[in-house]
Formats: sequence, C-alpha cells, structure tokens
Amino acid sequence: MLPLESSYRENPSNLTVVRKALTNITYLGPSQDRNIAPLFEESHFAQDSVLFRPGDLSTHLVVVKSGEVILTESSNARKLVMREGDYYGVSSLLVPRVHKYEGIVVADKGADLLHLEGATFRDFLQSLRTDNHFVTERYTSSYTIEPKPELSDEEKERRLGKAAVLAKIEIFKDITGQDREEIAGTMEDQRLQVDGVVYNDGDEGDALYIVQEGEIMAQLLLDGEWQTVQSYQAGDYFGEMALLSDKPRNGRTIVHSPEGASTLRLPKEAFERVLANNLTAMRSFVNIMSRRLAEQSKSEMN
Repeated sequence: MLPLESSYRENPSNLTVVRKALTNITYLGPSQDRNIAPLFEESHFAQDSVLFRPGDLSTHLVVVKSGEVILTESSNARKLVMREGDYYGVSSLLVPRVHKYEGIVVADKGADLLHLEGATFRDFLQSLRTDNHFVTERYTSSYTIEPKPELSDEEKERRLGKAAVLAKIEIFKDITGQDREEIAGTMEDQRLQVDGVVYNDGDEGDALYIVQEGEIMAQLLLDGEWQTVQSYQAGDYFGEMALLSDKPRNGRTIVHSPEGASTLRLPKEAFERVLANNLTAMRSFVNIMSRRLAEQSKSEMN
C-alpha cells in the first residue's frame, strides 16, 4: 500500500500533471482543479517497488508524475502500463475499495507519484457551500447560453415522460423536477435488434443508459469467451461509471431479448452540465455512488 510519508511540492509541473488527470476525472472546472491540486501528496518509489497487491485496501487516487508503473491482474495476467499523466483508483475518491491489481514500479530511475486520499477529496466536496463554486470557466467557456426554443406539445409530453423515468432512478431522485426535465431534453432514444451491441469493450465511456423495453446483458471476455455477468431489464440503468471518469468501457453490453430493446441514452457532457451548476445534485450523486461502490467492495471481499 502507498506510504503516507510524502509531501506536495507546489510547482508548475505538479500542477500540470494533476490538472490533466482531474480534467478527465471530476466534474469540477479549472478553478476548482487549482484548489484540489495542493491536496495531493508526492512520493518517490525506487525500481521494483510494490505499490499495492490484490486484496489491499485502495484509499487513494494515484497519478503518475514520472516513471513507469505496471499493473498486473492475476486472474488473467492482464497488464496495464501507467506513464506520466495516467491515473488509477478513481472510485477510491468515493469509497475505499479492494485492489484487483498488483502495482510495480519498473522504470530504472523509479517513479514519482502524486496521490490524493479519498477522505480528503470528500471533505473538500463538503466544504463547498454554494452552487457558485461550480459555475466555472470550464463550463461557461464551453457553452453559449441561447434562448430556449419553444417546445411543441408533443415534445413537451415526450420530455415529461423521460423525466418521469428519471424520477424512478436512484441517481436522479433527489434533484429538482426542473433539473430532471433539463436532463430529459438531452436524452436520446435508441432502438436495437436482438444481438445489437450497445457498447463494446474498449469503447469510450461517454454515456449512461436506461432500459425502457427488452433485456440487455453485460458481458466480460473471460478465458477467450464472452460470459454474461449482469442482466438489465426495463427500469434498470447501466454505464454509470462513465460519469466518473473517461476510462474505456470494461466489457460489452448486448441485446438479449428476441424482440429487441429500447434505451434512453444520457450523454456524459449533458449530465456534467447539470452537476456543474447544482451542488445538491453533485452531493446526491457522490453519496449514491459511494454507497454502491461500498456494496461492490464488500461483495468482492467476501
């Protein structure tokens, strides 16, 4: 496990590496990235140092500043290489989890790592008192505010129907009806035939999906064969981890029901816009995801 004997030396190179990672991980704009960056600690590890092993408790987000780290998953000998700007342990910002990988430093000169404890990050979120903290240049510079077009009665009815679906989803229960309607206006209807692929292993994680009709299977490639690990039916949602980071999809989702399936697709960008200006929604999402990840970690340890 990572040692805590470390210090953060505030300098341009550290800030650049941290902000690059935070841009991909959090919903906060550059002004908050600057506030979070000093919370990171820095440690140097010699070549062949073991950072963590499968079964160790993961409590930190780790960002590689320099050097090279190899992550090895013992169950299938899968190896991932982490270099400058790469990160691991996103979900640990929300709740401690169990490591699935062994992390070893392989660079001749060792590796410098920047790491942020999950408890520190959660304390930072709780310290934000007003929605104004979330109105940042990342969003105000990316989107132009234009007059909202008048909706037809048919479009209003469709939007209200989608908002009603959102109201039944745990992640969206605690936000206002107005916010749900705003999100509903960005959701896309999708219809897929049997064996149609919603997303493939390695695809960009850019959306959350809600099943309206039919059955969809989540599958992982194990021992060279696709094996079903989860089934989703009407009212279920999946792909929510894409709302936490820009990591590629792990596994695929495929339509199982002979009659096909229909989903509502929520683009990550649209969801981030709502969270960026709504502290209540942000806290609700963090709390829910923390609970879900804690339950998942508990099942992994049993």
